[in-house]
Amino acid sequence: MGSLVAEESPRLGINTDGWEDGVTVSQDGKTVYFIYKPYDPAFLEAGYQKKGPERPKNHGNNFDIYRALRQADGNWGEPEAVVELNSMKDEFSPSLTSDGKVMYLVRDVAMSQTVLFFSMLTNQVWSAPSLLPAPYNSSFGEESPYQAYNDSAFIFASRRIRFTTPWLLWISYRDEQGILGMPEKMPVNSIYNDWQATTDPSSGDLYFISDRDGDADIYVARNTGSRCWGKPEKIKKDWQADVISSPCFDGTGKHLYFSYALAGETGFIDIYVSTLQADNSWGKPVSIDNFKP
Repeated sequence: MGSLVAEESPRLGINTDGWEDGVTVSQDGKTVYFIYKPYDPAFLEAGYQKKGPERPKNHGNNFDIYRALRQADGNWGEPEAVVELNSMKDEFSPSLTSDGKVMYLVRDVAMSQTVLFFSMLTNQVWSAPSLLPAPYNSSFGEESPYQAYNDSAFIFASRRIRFTTPWLLWISYRDEQGILGMPEKMPVNSIYNDWQATTDPSSGDLYFISDRDGDADIYVARNTGSRCWGKPEKIKKDWQADVISSPCFDGTGKHLYFSYALAGETGFIDIYVSTLQADNSWGKPVSIDNFKP
């Protein structure tokens, strides 16, 4: 009687027919974290009929955080669930510090109540997420935490007043002892939603998502000096996005990662990378599965 050989599960890669979002990448570009869920009622509302695969250790239709490592051949390894960070609630907006040793994230602890957490990496294992204290968490929901400017500042989005107010960007600066100060509204805010901030490590320019002109898009406010930015403008690009979110950079400042959907070209929402061009515009996005810097 011949021996039985177990069939290997098909390789999924990072982008699938499900919902990949909330990307953050290490400064060396070799580790990427993202959130995933196979299905959401928003799929039907958007006229999208497909369902994503059940990734290992996915909590059904909750967003979970996954990690993929770049291999020696330049391809990404198969994503694995970061079980220490995940729960039966939605986890989203993961954000690595520049040294890769701290992860900020958001957990949806109750209906419309999103809360900031952080986790520490020790011996390649993440600690159970701990709650960030007030004044960084409030009663009306926080989003998109990010440690910026060589870790000298902490940026996040908050409603602060009531659930129906727009998301606004807030910033806290560290003092000489490394202690964060009180959050302040950032001057780049509009009367619309402004959230999901990141910075170009090569210039200190501030990139963020805003829907001030209708549809959400990536804006940039140029670094003009200590705690000062120019007027925000849409990034220069020659491609259109139906949905765009969660921008972040690797350490070069030349590769902009984000979540992206364009009807007929992507799954529901997938992770893409754009490369800075010679004229300072951002090139057409490439699926992260096909991106090799």
